[in-house]
Amino acid sequence: LTVRPAPVLVTAPVVTFARRGDTAETLAARHLGSAAKAWRKEWRTVLELDPQHANARRNIEQAERLLKGLEERRRK
Repeated sequence: LTVRPAPVLVTAPVVTFARRGDTAETLAARHLGSAAKAWRKEWRTVLELDPQHANARRNIEQAERLLKGLEERRRK
């Protein structure tokens, strides 16, 4: 029997700094994209720990849809 310490899930705060030429919209989109990537990473960790977690897959898919939508908006 191998006993491993319980993993700790800690979401680091997402900080986004304005760049020269940023509009409120581009800054918000970049911040939201960074946050969605962090959420996706956290939910993947949850899924590794508990493959039967009720919401993990749905939340990963939601974060990926958000990232895809942001990418499509950026390209326009």
